[in-house]
Amino acid sequence: MKKQKKNLFFVFDKLPNIKDGGLLATYIRLNELLGNVYNIKILSIFDYGNSELFKDNQKIIAVNKNIDLDFVHVFKYIKTFKLKKILKCFKDGLIYFTSIHKARKNVRNLISDDDLVIVTCPSAAIFMPSSIEFILEIHIKFDFFYGKNIMGRMQSSLMQKPTLTLFRTKADMLKAKKHNMKNVDYIYNFFDNDKINKVKDIKTNRLCYVGRLSPQKDLKRMLDNAILLKKYNKDFILDIYGDGEDKEMLEKYIKENKLEDTVTLKGFTSDKEIYKNYSALWLTSKYEGFALVIIEAKANGIPTISTNWGDGVFEGIENNVDGYISNDDNELVSLTNDLITNKEKLKQFSNKAYESFQKFSKETAKKRWITILNNYKNKK
Repeated sequence: MKKQKKNLFFVFDKLPNIKDGGLLATYIRLNELLGNVYNIKILSIFDYGNSELFKDNQKIIAVNKNIDLDFVHVFKYIKTFKLKKILKCFKDGLIYFTSIHKARKNVRNLISDDDLVIVTCPSAAIFMPSSIEFILEIHIKFDFFYGKNIMGRMQSSLMQKPTLTLFRTKADMLKAKKHNMKNVDYIYNFFDNDKINKVKDIKTNRLCYVGRLSPQKDLKRMLDNAILLKKYNKDFILDIYGDGEDKEMLEKYIKENKLEDTVTLKGFTSDKEIYKNYSALWLTSKYEGFALVIIEAKANGIPTISTNWGDGVFEGIENNVDGYISNDDNELVSLTNDLITNKEKLKQFSNKAYESFQKFSKETAKKRWITILNNYKNKK
């Protein structure tokens, strides 16, 4: 008799849009990775509209109200005196917090004690009943939810206690242990490179950025670096792929600084082989959990040149081997120019980037995830 697959729930507060970045991509990939081992179900606390991203799974709405989770940015709108935005934030926030009790009851009715549960963020964990054992994933750096950030601290204090907390990097797990958090571990993001063409033609003088156009990514700093790099190298190009709230600001800044011939906003792309058209991936983030794009770049044999956005960056990039990590813009620009104009060095970095991809492969991730899911309920 064939053994019945266990249910595995992915719990979101609200299923993100495909253009929102790596969070959704992570769970689409995890769904594909574990779909033949578990019966995966998607639970979205708030209505997310007509998404076809998880079309092979049952979609469950625990609280059937579609609200804008942008209310977490209320302090930003207060500072800029945007009254309509402020009022909308208070309205959506009221719906959000008054829905907690009802949502917990609904979730309890949908999930049995035998089911396995991955909660995608602390804001989703707020809606979990205390009787359910679950894994909480933290996709942003440790300090965002357990440091001085007001909204982050609020979420982590309101949420139900997870059975196991998973961070994206070993560095963040160690921080959690220093803060006496119990039952913590880490697991790297992963990428399936089976469909990636292994052949790469080394290209010089071409940089790319892939990700959300948001303040966290500090793309104004990236453009400032482009201005500096232009003094050394007038031939380089920078293509920026993505969408987000900073798009209008970036368009204006590019025009003001006469970067139109050097920098192009290419819009959102889901093409994971796009990296092959470039010498290196550029990152100037203020902070990250673990940048998924670094892994995607490695899968294509592309090195990453990054700012030092936290200890976790050293787990994704081996400095001076398969990429560069810099604290100083002048150094970052100098290293970038040295790499993207030297075809032999680019080839060396490219080979090392591809070699180091293995620890982020789907095979490595699948073994690790199955071990975690089979054992997390014994952590208490």
